[in-house]
Amino acid sequence: MNRARLSLLVDLDDDKPVYNAKSTFHVYFPTKESTGMGFIIHGDFYVEPHRTHLMKSGYNEWLLTQAAKVAANEFLTSLLQRYRAISVFEALSPTESVASESGGIFRQRFAKALQERSKPFIPTNAGLLAKEEVLLPPSIDREGFWEKHFAASLSELVEHKKAFLKPTEDGRGTRAFLSLAKVDVLKPETLVDFIEAISKNYRDSNWWYECYSYMSNEETLSRYGHSFYVRRKLIPAGKVRVVPVPTAESGVVVSLPPVGDIADLIVPDCFAPVFVFIDAGVAQLLQSGKDTIRSWVLDRFHISRFEATELLPRAISRMAPQIFTGELKIRVSELTAVWKFVKAVTDASRMIKSS
Repeated sequence: MNRARLSLLVDLDDDKPVYNAKSTFHVYFPTKESTGMGFIIHGDFYVEPHRTHLMKSGYNEWLLTQAAKVAANEFLTSLLQRYRAISVFEALSPTESVASESGGIFRQRFAKALQERSKPFIPTNAGLLAKEEVLLPPSIDREGFWEKHFAASLSELVEHKKAFLKPTEDGRGTRAFLSLAKVDVLKPETLVDFIEAISKNYRDSNWWYECYSYMSNEETLSRYGHSFYVRRKLIPAGKVRVVPVPTAESGVVVSLPPVGDIADLIVPDCFAPVFVFIDAGVAQLLQSGKDTIRSWVLDRFHISRFEATELLPRAISRMAPQIFTGELKIRVSELTAVWKFVKAVTDASRMIKSS
């Protein structure tokens, strides 16, 4: 046989491709054999005498391979030129189970053809890119958290990657389709690495709060305890400093800043290694935001609420022995600044209690 006829068909609804879970192979008429995909494959296959199933033959395997190559290349390209990627990917995505042997063979060949495709087909905010250039967020991200917070620096964060999948084209069908192509998917834990790398340059309070909000709601990250985050630089302390999540043994006190007239009070230099106020803007967002986010952040990062009668003794007990042993050299002017600081925060604490 020198020629074989082959047609690939997707259902349309409201002028867009739609997924058909009951798609079967057709040989002039429908067979009872599922394609294993969301679209119909019509071709000159050899069929058994009752014409309900494809025969096992080298020819049929060859034609299935050709169908897979066409589907992953010309057919996919043509659909992407006409319709939105999210609709195309869903229509070409695999069924939840393979109901036939031929369907299983086609799915494997189709996946291989997608993985070998060189022409860009994944939509990003930088245009269509090849699968090697694209990263998928850990889970469906139609709100664009990863795009908004990390896309501008992605090429610096991950070698050879240029963009994330376009958020508006993300979805369950898209993920199922791109899994066949083996597009790289980030692990949730990568967020911590990204935050540490990106925050070397100044990030505003909203950026930090949005990262905290995502972490506290993400299925994997939200379940990790303090031990997972310890020593990771995830706490902004002003505009130029990011400090690590403290260990219990470090003696470092990380606290929400006081409110009122001393909100901008500067921690004395000799206290700085052991007493840290988190960024006031981030603290304000935590205080005014959702209780669940605030509670999660304070617990996982061991951040204390401001309470002078508790926090100051911890800081002083760490510093005092170093002064007496000479390990910590301190001038009279610095010591004066310390006691002014202690008095200011103590007075503020009393005012908070009395109010």
